[in-house]
Amino acid sequence: MTDEKLREIQEVFIKRLSEFFPYKSGGKHKDFSKLDKLNLSESNRKHVSMSVNSTFTYGRISPPRTLGLLEPLFNPDEFTLFKEAYSYQAEKAKAIRMERAKTIHAYRKTIGRPTKSFSGGLEKGSVTTTANSEQVKIIKQTESGNYIVEVVGNKEKRLLGRDDMRLVQPSCPTKLIY
Repeated sequence: MTDEKLREIQEVFIKRLSEFFPYKSGGKHKDFSKLDKLNLSESNRKHVSMSVNSTFTYGRISPPRTLGLLEPLFNPDEFTLFKEAYSYQAEKAKAIRMERAKTIHAYRKTIGRPTKSFSGGLEKGSVTTTANSEQVKIIKQTESGNYIVEVVGNKEKRLLGRDDMRLVQPSCPTKLIY
């Protein structure tokens, strides 16, 4: 099924519903008197009337529950066609929702993050002193905001935390005293 075929089927579906449920003489409200022939419970009747109204509003095929309740009004070929079109319509809507979710997720990952170019006052190539008194040269800033630095003197590369300005790996191993 294609999008154009779906639109055609949606138009046929709405046309058929408008034949079953025409506007009352005032032209504002639908006439749901045909629902009396279907012998629906009060909750099903309310569901069908709400679903039909939303169908006219949004121009989409009704969900399976409504289609099932309205099945006696359609001929079998139409009913099968409408069910297939609803399945395609639901798959398409799901694909669109998933695509939007990916876009929103990608956008949310960037909210509140520092810009990629050296933020936090340290510039590429600048020399700074860490919390344990080592002179380090900034090589680059990572995506998380930490810095990759080179220790001045021995050319050793390390990771520097952006907030506390302490080296993640201390220059000398700590000893446990018991």
